[in-house]
Amino acid sequence: MGYTRIDWVILLSITTTLAILLLDNNAIPIILPTLQTHFSLTDRAVAWVMNGYYIGIAAFVMVGGRLTDIFGNKRTFLASSFAYILLSLLVCSSLAFIPLVFFRVTQGISMAFMAPAAMSIIVQTFPTKMRGRTWGISVLLGSIASWIGPILVGIILEKSSWRGAFLLGPALALFGLISVSLFVPEGSSQKNMSVNRFEAISFVALMFSLNITLMQSSKWGFTSFQILLSSIVVLICALLFGYSIKQKKTTLFDWNLMVNKKFLFCLLIVFTAQFMISLPFFWIEYLQFGRHYTPLEIGRIVGVSMIPSFLCAPLVGALADRFSPKLPVFFGFVSLIVSLVCFNQFKITSDFIFLCSALALFSMGQVFILTPAVAAALSYSSTDVRATAAGIYSTVRFLGASLGLACMTLARSYTYTLGEMFVFVHGGLIFFSFLAGLLTLVSLKSYNEIKTPS
Repeated sequence: MGYTRIDWVILLSITTTLAILLLDNNAIPIILPTLQTHFSLTDRAVAWVMNGYYIGIAAFVMVGGRLTDIFGNKRTFLASSFAYILLSLLVCSSLAFIPLVFFRVTQGISMAFMAPAAMSIIVQTFPTKMRGRTWGISVLLGSIASWIGPILVGIILEKSSWRGAFLLGPALALFGLISVSLFVPEGSSQKNMSVNRFEAISFVALMFSLNITLMQSSKWGFTSFQILLSSIVVLICALLFGYSIKQKKTTLFDWNLMVNKKFLFCLLIVFTAQFMISLPFFWIEYLQFGRHYTPLEIGRIVGVSMIPSFLCAPLVGALADRFSPKLPVFFGFVSLIVSLVCFNQFKITSDFIFLCSALALFSMGQVFILTPAVAAALSYSSTDVRATAAGIYSTVRFLGASLGLACMTLARSYTYTLGEMFVFVHGGLIFFSFLAGLLTLVSLKSYNEIKTPS
């Protein structure tokens, strides 16, 4: 079964969302050292530029998935794309750091609606047996932006200012907005569905309070009144959210999915991989401040290191479709482990080959894990709750990224140097990646065994 012309147009239109997410992961970290110098920030403070964005997505993406099912994926995608463009312009025009972080959070909220809508359109358009290959091609196309993006960001920082570097995302969003409005057909909507406001508010409050507590704990101190108060807020929000689930009044979860062990294991895999996604932020900080690389040099290194990952993305998806997702995911965790070892060797020897290998293998590991994992996870969802399933998947994904960044920032604040932090963090991540890889071999099944509507 091949792709028609309209299939390619839809795939290219929706890929802009993935391109923006990859751009944020690979290009925006290059801006952070410049922002840190411009606003005279600490490591913990500048991390809010990324973590605020992640929190916005993690807190609202399940709500976004539910509302996508209610109002339709095309309408939700267009509205959220427009909001993303507007908020990006506000980020670029920020004159102080706090407004910049606020607009980054709201930017993440707009992405929380855009991402499940985009995933729902892909699942609606392509049958089950083509989804692994489709996600692989989507990663290939989206990764072109993550390849060129770091180089462009480095050039902009050298020739202009950090404000221009934030304009790459809205340019992609504008292309997606126009192309989706012209070529993507209207999807089905479920007007009989609703959103439990109590559940939604308690979940959003839980996500924000948990991340604020982790991010600020090193500044406030673990025995301070602020930490005690914020911990109480986290506990109250967790109890309220748990109460709404216990009463079977949940509208954000699909219980048929949440009791499926294979679906839950896919979420665990994604959480583990995304927990590590923030590590290159600290690698870039180490290169700029510890090894005195310029932003343009870092952009070129990161950009070139992305090439292997997007070249292998279609192959990963095709292998998962034809055989099973377990082998690509397993090799993904192996790649992550080897990347950490390579970076440790770069610290010791300063050999450029080890640095490029670390960045390339880290990027490839994420592709090998996320491409088959998302296709497998969404294959468990029925037609009427696909966006809800996408929302649950995206929540776990960005919750992992947000908590990972918060924990690494906390570890950074309690070590004297980045080198000491890497010894502690790399060791822990290698151990958990090893466990996740072993569990993958015995837990994931092939798509041919999944009995869901196509």
